[in-house]
Amino acid sequence: MATSRENEVRRLRIIVALNACRRDLGSLELAARWAARNDCDLEAWFVEEVNLFHVADLPFIKEITRSSAREREFDQSRMERAQRSCLAQIRRAIDHLNESSSVRACLRIMRGHLVRTVSVVDEDVAALVVSRRGETRPTPRRERFTTDWQDRQDGAAVESAHICAIVDGSDDSIRALQVAVDIAASQQARLYIVLAGHQPQVAEEVRRRVLRSGHAAGLSFRFDRIEPYSALALLRYLRQRGCHLLVVKRSDWELLESIAESVECPIVLV
Repeated sequence: MATSRENEVRRLRIIVALNACRRDLGSLELAARWAARNDCDLEAWFVEEVNLFHVADLPFIKEITRSSAREREFDQSRMERAQRSCLAQIRRAIDHLNESSSVRACLRIMRGHLVRTVSVVDEDVAALVVSRRGETRPTPRRERFTTDWQDRQDGAAVESAHICAIVDGSDDSIRALQVAVDIAASQQARLYIVLAGHQPQVAEEVRRRVLRSGHAAGLSFRFDRIEPYSALALLRYLRQRGCHLLVVKRSDWELLESIAESVECPIVLV
């Protein structure tokens, strides 16, 4: 019989990665709901970008404010104040989760580069969520789209956010798709299943899996294909579709490094 210590070690974790540019707490809330449904612990990793500390020492670096587009001084003291303010927000959110939900949440602070830091994760990590770019903001207004953008069994028009899952036929991408289906169903979101290249046999197999899932009856989904498939083509597609959440296989770190600085929405790596 397993001891309590062994059960503790085996608990799965969901990690939310944040930094000075990606600090939207909505991503943390989404991960917390997911962790509660799957009985996982939640960790927020705040990565202090080492490159920011390097450039802050340069005398000619200026910061341009988003609201007024005016220049102002940018140095280590200003950057450290901004980091402390950001961390205080995250700590309050973590404390709120621990007090108001069954999820066990904690915060870790480290210094490095976001993608390289989170690429070194243990096997007990069920998923990694890279936060949305920018500060915390309200959930986007739900938008209505025409039915020709759908592939739903009842054909009814729905209002929902967009979740995109990248599938290339590998086992890892199929696991990512299963997570995307679960999130789309729980959030009443429309799911876009994006095939990486021309793979008609993969599309048919994926369709069967989705229809066999327990969420198929209420799930709005469609297939899209990106051909030829590349990071640039994916970014163009995400902007065109207005994606609110991107789900990809965790093993594709090369893709993540290529798109992490440009993708606005949260990225879930499974």
